[in-house]
Amino acid sequence: MNSFLFFENLLLQKYQLLTEFNCNSLIAIARLLDIKTMIVNRSDDYLFVEEELKKQDWPYDTKSQRIILICQYEKAHTYVNAIGGRQLYSKEVFKEQNIDLLFIQSEKYISDEHDILMPELSIIDVLFNYGVEKTKQLLNRFTLIK
Repeated sequence: MNSFLFFENLLLQKYQLLTEFNCNSLIAIARLLDIKTMIVNRSDDYLFVEEELKKQDWPYDTKSQRIILICQYEKAHTYVNAIGGRQLYSKEVFKEQNIDLLFIQSEKYISDEHDILMPELSIIDVLFNYGVEKTKQLLNRFTLIK
């Protein structure tokens, strides 16, 4: 499928909320790339988190505490974040709550067309630069950083 038409179709749909667009985009991209995972829009399940954050002074910054509360609610013991989160989140803070914090580092890709390094591309960039089949191959080229 042509990447431009794929994204044009996603963008031209009518959405009431940004979360609808985000969820539909994730589902569509996962299908396009044959990623077998369940994606559900459950933002309503987490409304309690913002209320909890207002109730008391938490020992951690709000962004970390928000994720910790969601992980605890989901009984998750591992949280994987994009590599950019290394500046945002402390492994020690998560460890204190018995949650392993990992960061996913994608390989830096070289543009076939321009022979230049293209670091930390979004999935949209990768699809436009490489197409669907090559993107499927590139998805397996990453490192989990502990």
